[in-house]
Amino acid sequence: PHYAHDWSSEATGGLRLHGRHFLDAYGRVCNLRGVNLSGSSKIPIDHDHENFPGDHRSVTFVGRPFPLEEADEHFARLRRWGLTFIRFLVTWEAIEHAGPGIYDKDYLNYLRELLSLLPKFGISAFVSIHQDVWSRYTGGSGAPAWTLELVGLDLHAIEDSGAAWLRGMRGGGHSEAERGLWPCGYQKLAAATMATCFWAGDTFAPKLFVKDKFGQDISIQQFLQSAFISACDELARAVGELPGVIGFQMMNEPHRGYIQIPSLHAFDYNTDLHLSHVPTAFQSFQLGAGHPTTVATWTRSFPVPTRKTSETLLNAEGRKAWRDDGPTQGKCLWEVHGLWGWDKTKNQAVALRESYFKKHPVTGKEIDWYTDFYYP
Repeated sequence: PHYAHDWSSEATGGLRLHGRHFLDAYGRVCNLRGVNLSGSSKIPIDHDHENFPGDHRSVTFVGRPFPLEEADEHFARLRRWGLTFIRFLVTWEAIEHAGPGIYDKDYLNYLRELLSLLPKFGISAFVSIHQDVWSRYTGGSGAPAWTLELVGLDLHAIEDSGAAWLRGMRGGGHSEAERGLWPCGYQKLAAATMATCFWAGDTFAPKLFVKDKFGQDISIQQFLQSAFISACDELARAVGELPGVIGFQMMNEPHRGYIQIPSLHAFDYNTDLHLSHVPTAFQSFQLGAGHPTTVATWTRSFPVPTRKTSETLLNAEGRKAWRDDGPTQGKCLWEVHGLWGWDKTKNQAVALRESYFKKHPVTGKEIDWYTDFYYP
């Protein structure tokens, strides 16, 4: 007999969308009961806390979330609990860590074998192409390390320059003082720059070109978006037609980066978490360029979630986040685009285009991230 929580095509006759609901072939509304599978899929099986970032091109995600030989045990347990829907996590890095256009066929074959087992347990999967804070190399998960190298960021200087918070990747993040800090990485230089280039590089970073596989110059936005879509296509080819896979989430929790921030001097407190050291965009540019900078420090409070309690000097050693051999030749990408400069007479940074990300740099039209960049 087929039970109400059996989502296999044999039991449901196939699922279809009807307004806000999933309906089966018998007209029954199918409610989701399941789990996220799983957080471990955000990092490779051979992630090395001590040597991070290490050799990022040779990592492997085969065995995430668990080895094939353990799959029956895990899926059977979920079925016994009545949890027959899973949000299955996959990252762009897992598919294409070795370099642009180099796909990990071993990993894709592993996914195919694993997800092929689902119908046996009456389980269906929604495959989530996952990201948090752009990448492991900016303190989250998602994109491969070569995406940061592509724009000229130095993986070995990102943390020291204040461009990212990487304690979680190095085995930290568990103390009370560090708890919950990783989401603040969205506002820091590395992740914010990458998201801005991905969604709106043609608009806000039009001077940044890289070479495509044919050796032709291409905008950073076109390169990143094309690479991401191609990786998604590889994933869909590997598992898309499996009976246990009902669909894909193209990107988990996409972030706008610097797009539409009110000014270079502030993030929106209502949408961007302020906790511990939170440099403004202007301050993050200075830090990344190797200038020691004092920034606001925020702590948890009540009734508002956090409040500014002190200021902290970051990047006291003056490390640059930008590689001298990168496309910006060691300069801050946003200095190249005229947003700010360094006054050598006064020995201080000067903001030159404070509302750059709020309005279109050419037309002056107010920017809306959703309608101008995300939906298209």
